[in-house]
Amino acid sequence: MKIAVILNSLSPAGTNIATKDFVDELIKSHNCKVDIYTLKAFSKGDLIFENVKKLNFFSVIPFDKYDVIYSCTLKSDVYVFLTKKFFIKNRKVKFVSTMHNVIEEDLFYDYGLLISKIFSRFWLFLKFDNDELVVSSESMMKYYQRYVNKNKMTLIEYGRSEKSLTNFEVQNNDRERILKLKEKYKIVGTIGVFSKRKNYALVAELLVKYKDLCWVNLGSGEEEENIKHIVKSEGLENRVLFLGNRPDSRPYYIFFDVFFHPSRSEGFALVLIDAMSNKTPILLARLSIYQSILKDDMVSYFDLDNNDSLFEAFDRIMQDRCFTEMCIEKAYETYLKRFSISVYGQKYFNLFKF
Repeated sequence: MKIAVILNSLSPAGTNIATKDFVDELIKSHNCKVDIYTLKAFSKGDLIFENVKKLNFFSVIPFDKYDVIYSCTLKSDVYVFLTKKFFIKNRKVKFVSTMHNVIEEDLFYDYGLLISKIFSRFWLFLKFDNDELVVSSESMMKYYQRYVNKNKMTLIEYGRSEKSLTNFEVQNNDRERILKLKEKYKIVGTIGVFSKRKNYALVAELLVKYKDLCWVNLGSGEEEENIKHIVKSEGLENRVLFLGNRPDSRPYYIFFDVFFHPSRSEGFALVLIDAMSNKTPILLARLSIYQSILKDDMVSYFDLDNNDSLFEAFDRIMQDRCFTEMCIEKAYETYLKRFSISVYGQKYFNLFKF
C-alpha cells in the first residue's frame, strides 16, 4: 500500500505527532510505503519523518500513483481539495481526512467569533468532500453526525508508544533545573501550546494558593508572554520553569507529581495518553470529550471557571493516596486496552486497505 500524507508543516504539534505515530506504525508493522509532503519549509525542532518532500500550492503531486491521500489541517485540506478537483483523474484513490475537535469552538478561542463562523464552515466543506473522515472520540462522532452521514466517519482513537523516540533522553540542563526545583516543591507539569484555549493562567492560580508547588511547562505559543507577565506579577518566577518545545515530551512525565490539563476546548489530547502510560496523576478540566473515555475513577476532574472545584480536585489528588493510586492503575489499564500504538496502527491500516 502506498500513502501520501499532506501536512502544513512538520512542527511538533499534536496533530502532526498523532500522524507520525500511525505513519511509523504503518511502516514498521504493515510494510506500507509512505511519502510525507509539507507545505512549510523545514525548521529546527521539526518532527523527523522518512521520505519528506517540500511542496507549495503550485506543485502538483501525482495522486494517481497512491492508494491513499491523507490530510488533516486546513492548508493541507485546501491543497488536496484543489488538486483533486482540477488535476486528479484516477478516482480509485481514497481520500481521507481527520476531525479531532469541534472546529468552530477551537477557532473561536484562537481567533474570535467572526473568523470561527466563516472558516469553520469553509473547513467543514473541505472535510466533507473526502471519502473517509476519521474522528478520535465518541463525542466527536456524535457531534459531527449532525453534519455528515455516520457511514462516512470512522472512529480511531489515538494511540501512543510508552517508549520515547529512539535515543531521545531528557537534556542534562533540563534535568538539573527540574531536580533543583523538586528539592523544594511538588511539580505541576503541563505540555502544550500557549494559547487562550489551553487556559494555562490557571496554573498560576494553583501556585498562588499552594506555596509548596512549582510549574514545569514544555511548549511555546502566542500567549506565552501574557502568561509570563502573570507569573511575574504574582511573584512566582522562582517557581516556574518554561522549557520550550522538545522533540519528545514522554521522558519528562517521570518528574511530574501532577499532570495538569486545563484546556477549555480540545480533541482527545495526546498528552493525556502519555500521562496515562507513564502512570502520572491527571488533573483535568471537565469536558464531554474527556468524560466519554476517562471516568471519575481514572482522573480528578474540575469545573471550568470554578476555583473552588479546581482546588478541591487538586487536594484530592495530593491528599487521598488511595484514590490517586486507583486512578493511576485504572487509567493505565485503559491505555493498554485502547490507546497502544499497535491498536492505533492496525485501525488505520484497516481503514486504508479497503
